[in-house]
Amino acid sequence: MARIMVLAGYAPSLILFRRELLERLCELGHEVLACAADGDPHTSRILHEIGIQFEPVTLNRTGMNPLNDLVYLRDISRIIRSYRPHVTLAYTIKPVIYGTLVATGMGVPERFAMITGLGTSFQGTGFRALIVNRLTRWLYRASLAKCKTVFFQNPDDQALFIDANLIDQDKASMIPGSGINLDRFSFSPPPGGAPRFLMISRLIAEKGVREFARAAAIVKKIHPDARFDLVGYLEDHPSAIRPEEIEQWENENSITFHGKKTDVRPLLHESSVFVLPTAYREGIPHTILEALATGRAIITTDTPGCRETVLEGSNGHLIPVGDVESLVDVMNRFAREPRLAISMGRHSRELAEQKFDVRRVVETIVSAMGMDKAD
Repeated sequence: MARIMVLAGYAPSLILFRRELLERLCELGHEVLACAADGDPHTSRILHEIGIQFEPVTLNRTGMNPLNDLVYLRDISRIIRSYRPHVTLAYTIKPVIYGTLVATGMGVPERFAMITGLGTSFQGTGFRALIVNRLTRWLYRASLAKCKTVFFQNPDDQALFIDANLIDQDKASMIPGSGINLDRFSFSPPPGGAPRFLMISRLIAEKGVREFARAAAIVKKIHPDARFDLVGYLEDHPSAIRPEEIEQWENENSITFHGKKTDVRPLLHESSVFVLPTAYREGIPHTILEALATGRAIITTDTPGCRETVLEGSNGHLIPVGDVESLVDVMNRFAREPRLAISMGRHSRELAEQKFDVRRVVETIVSAMGMDKAD
């Protein structure tokens, strides 16, 4: 039996994206502790039911204040000193960088990391963005050198890290995103009637929320019965969508805003087409995987992590980043040809079954970590 410490940035992600992995590690007889920020009673209860110990930490996931990061380093050091893990598995940028370095310094025998997308840390222009980019690369290089294996969710991210000498090629392992539970997200044909376009996303500019709203306003002039549903929560972020913007879109009858949803399956079943016009460096967006499994046609951007989810013209369409005109054209086509969503939706489900089954993803991770032998 191994003592495994999982380091995450956002506590609900442990349930949303890692539940099957955590369950499998427990089934194999390992002792698992998870630590993350933004814990809540619902997450803590489910982790306890699975058999996972949970330790909350203080972490500003997007801030650049080094004093705040020192608090996180203190928390991780305290937990490692108390728990004495044999293995750490970290995902998202700060847990990967800081958690791995602390684990190395405190003598944890084996460290693993998962790159679940790059966000905006490798993007942007200007002096500040250049400094952040160089610092991030230096920190990644230092931390990943201490890892036994680094899991990547798309080939673009893996190639970037190898080409930039941030990681040795023999340490890289490819997985198709976090995988999707095909039983929980069951197939259903899209409903008849007017088309319903659904976007589920963090409400930040880089995710393409404004492009979705602009396209909705244009399409509704041609197809007034079309519906555009937006799901997400308002957050404190430099590029966050403002509440007054959403209020304006609703007043203009462009979109219907549903706020944060703990269970998006009912809205997926009511939708015809899933839309994510993101510019964000995704790993593989879990919301798209949910839509694939449900059997929905996909409109997303031709960007790392997103392009892996679409076979052009088969289960959806890829559009350029920021191209509202292309988004409108594709939406109009779905509105004109309602049976298109049905045929593409079937192909989406087939792709989910062939490529993104969470059981395969979990076994790949567990085997690479050497944790696949039952106690």
